[in-house]
Amino acid sequence: MRAFLAIPVPEALAAVLDPLTDLPNTRAVDTPHLTLHFLGEVRDAVLAEAWEDVATLPLRPVTLTLGALDTLASGAVVVHVVPEPALIDLHDALARRLRQAGLDLPRRRFRPHITVARHGTLTGAEAERLASALGRAARPVGQAAAERLVLYQSLLRPDGAEYHELDDLDFPQD
Repeated sequence: MRAFLAIPVPEALAAVLDPLTDLPNTRAVDTPHLTLHFLGEVRDAVLAEAWEDVATLPLRPVTLTLGALDTLASGAVVVHVVPEPALIDLHDALARRLRQAGLDLPRRRFRPHITVARHGTLTGAEAERLASALGRAARPVGQAAAERLVLYQSLLRPDGAEYHELDDLDFPQD
């Protein structure tokens, strides 16, 4: 099963991000989230054991603070999330638990972001329109407490990935 761990966008931030889903020549992401760890293809039994280990992790409150709007080489239109200490600590603690459970996670720098839309190959004029729209889009400003940590299944479809929640944990609220 193809899976990942993520924080779904809290309702308080959804309203801030919603206008960004109508950028020209893009397709909105159905389930905006902040991916903490992409697990890739994992056998069901290994995934269940890893989730059991994650579920014993004492979660602390985490605040998501939105930063700048950007495009990635992958074709994603993203809003960066400020790498606050509690978010980095959560990312690192999850990595330790997942590796202890036997998952082989890539070792790369954590650059927290929320993908709001995707674009395919753009013509010169389309790229200019998107760049212009990104330039005019107000810098997203918003902050909210993370509500849940979710284990997602990712199914690849011709029109993009489809996400299904498999399980979740609630973050404590201040």
